[in-house]
Order: sequence, then C-alpha cells, then structure tokens
Amino acid sequence: MAARSDTLEDSARELARKIDAVVTTQGEVSCDIRNASTLDLDDVARIEQALKTELQGRCVGTQASGSEAANVAVTLSENVESLVWTAEIHQGAADREILQLVPRSTVPPRSSERLPLVLAVERFWEGPERILDATIAASPTGEQLLVLLLPDAVLIRNVTKDSERRIDIPLAISTSISREPSGSLSRQDGNLIDIKSDRRDCTVSLSTLAFVNCASDQGEKPVSGGANRTEGQVVPISANCGVAKGIPSLVTGTGDDTQPDFVEVVVPQNLGSAVASNRIDFPGPVLAVHGGISGESTNLIAKNLHTGNYEAYRLSISCGQ
Repeated sequence: MAARSDTLEDSARELARKIDAVVTTQGEVSCDIRNASTLDLDDVARIEQALKTELQGRCVGTQASGSEAANVAVTLSENVESLVWTAEIHQGAADREILQLVPRSTVPPRSSERLPLVLAVERFWEGPERILDATIAASPTGEQLLVLLLPDAVLIRNVTKDSERRIDIPLAISTSISREPSGSLSRQDGNLIDIKSDRRDCTVSLSTLAFVNCASDQGEKPVSGGANRTEGQVVPISANCGVAKGIPSLVTGTGDDTQPDFVEVVVPQNLGSAVASNRIDFPGPVLAVHGGISGESTNLIAKNLHTGNYEAYRLSISCGQ
C-alpha cells in the first residue's frame, strides 16, 4: 500500500523502520542509496539523512570492514502515479525486498522555472553478466521473456517458466573484436529479434529460440567499440515539448569508468548548449544508450560501482507540466 506520509523524510523514516524490522541481527548495516528518479540531489540527501538517522547510526558505507550484519540497497525510482522505493536486503543466506509507494504530494514544489522535458527511468534487470543490451519480449504463447545480449552469446530467460536458453554467437572471421564490445537488440516483428554485435549480425526466433540467419562473412564490417566515457554519449531525440530551437539530445557524463554517471537532455545554443530536462544520476558509468526517444522508451545499460553488477534500465521522456 502507498505510504501515508506528509514529507519525504517521513517516508524515509517509515522505510527505515521496515528495514530495521527485517534486519534481526545486531551490528552495522552496509547501506547503498541509488537515485533513479526525478528527485533532485537535495531531496535525495534529505531522504538519505532521515533514513540513516532512523536506523540509529547502524547504517555505514559500502566500503566498511565486511563484518556488517546485513547489506541494504535502496533504489529511489518512480512511475507515472507515485515514487517507488525498493530496499533489497541481503542478510546471511536470506534475501528480502521491501517495496514502498510514496505519494508525489510529498515532493516539495520547485520554485525554479520548470524544464520542458522530463526523464524517468525504471530498472528491469540486474546481474553479474556483462551485457551489451537487454529487452523484455513475449513468446508466441504469451510467456514473458527476458533477452540479454552478451559479448559472445544471447541469453533468453523464460520468466514465466523460470528456464533459460543460451545461444552462442558465431565469430565472423573478418571481424576483429574491439577491446570494449558493443551490440544492440531490435524487434523486427512479433517473433524475431535482430542482433548486431562485434561478432556477427544475426536474427533470433522467439518461437524456436534459435538463429534464423546470420550475416555472411563476405563484406561484413566490424562493429565499433563502446563509447569513450571521456567524450560522453550523445543520442538525438525527436521529442520537442516546446523547445524553441535546435535538436534536443540525450547526453551522458564525461567521466571515466570508475565514476558515477548521469543522463540529461540538452539543446544547442549559440554559445554552447542549454539543459532541457531533469538530470538522472546512476551509481556507475552508463555504458550504452540504445535507440532514440520519441514518446517511447529506450534502453540504457550501466554498471553499478557499489555492487559490481550490470543494470538495464528503461528510459522514457515526457513533456513537463
């Protein structure tokens, strides 16, 4: 049920009490708080402070001695109707997850001018595998499938049946593998998914869970490596939402792969560029952004520097109110 709290701090304290009720052992708790919502940095800082205060000093950084009683990862995300906060609790051999819906009425009004575009993200996969892209699809019989593109294979996980199929991608002789692999998934029609990677361009059938065909070696060109974080990534988008001039672009940060990252939309100006959306922070480098945004979602792949896991997000854009 949605939390009935008057402020963000109240909601954070309520979540902390739920966490404390689950963590039954004594000792320090390793805490990691990630913002995958449109909350600004001040709001996130207030939420983090309220949560740690309610846990009475048990909450320590993730780089502690390793003797923590439990590990807690809190993700601040959102949907159209409310803020969505999740706490993943790892305690010994047991894993628990707490979900809390927070009314948007708890977010304080902004006095500054509203930006024309609003970004929102939703994480739909996390794991240790190095993935290049991910997507959710449906089998011909209506079962939910999670398709993961790895540097050398495609993993198709049947979420409904809890089964998995690995399809190795054959290496094209003419292709030289880059140091930083790249690749993408795209739907061709209801039952086919196109795969473009450094190894080969292929098509997979969701009916047979096998390759339909792969590009011929003759004349095949290698796919370029991943984006250099020191240059950032730029993806043009077609959503305008009142942006007067210039083509809006989704951009990432320019740090290296050892630093957190962010995405935001900018528009070109005479003397540079202007920010046209909220900024969304990530707990590690954004490795790939797949596809443009035109009123629909696009996929984003990032690495979480706290957990070491790779994460797949669905990124969407809307016009500001």
